[in-house]
Amino acid sequence: MYRQCSSNVIHWGKSEYNPADPNDHGGITGVVHYASTRAEFDPKFATPENNEPGIPSVEIRLYKLNNQNKVVTPSGAVIEPSAAKEQDAVQVVVSDNWNKAQPQNCVDPQPYKTPEDGTGIDFTTGPGQSKCYDGMRIWNQVRDGVFDGGWAFVDYCPNGVTVNRDANGEFVDTTCVGGNPVALPPTAPRLPTARPQDRNDP
Repeated sequence: MYRQCSSNVIHWGKSEYNPADPNDHGGITGVVHYASTRAEFDPKFATPENNEPGIPSVEIRLYKLNNQNKVVTPSGAVIEPSAAKEQDAVQVVVSDNWNKAQPQNCVDPQPYKTPEDGTGIDFTTGPGQSKCYDGMRIWNQVRDGVFDGGWAFVDYCPNGVTVNRDANGEFVDTTCVGGNPVALPPTAPRLPTARPQDRNDP
């Protein structure tokens, strides 16, 4: 929470990928967002608008393709992309969810409890720490957080992937079948989500 007439300073930077390390690259990343009517006729000039919210907890699967853009399953079978299922993927992720990764451990001399007698929800995360809910006691504190919709692939499982889910069937994490994950190759393609020929009808 930002306090009026005060400031926070965040130092950040970036560096080039290491050309000597073929596995040092940005992977495959993106954002799932709820799109409204596009203002640009040609989609290659389009970009998410401020009023288009990110969508959290969307399952995204990575498949291996051959030169004919057919899916090659971990068993070596070649199938149409439209027939690909979870067991045919080589990696699975879900888009970020703010509600599942909220900032925590703000310095808070009196963490919130509802009600204050402690019989309800306790927002305490440690001695003198809380879940960073807005309030005068936690002014001018900065913590890591995520925005809804962001996702990334940085590795894959050549032999297939098992998706681990909780009791409600929601995504928890993944386990590689028969080994450890492998870094994506430096030739990992960009995903063609919009092309010049994908145009709205006039």
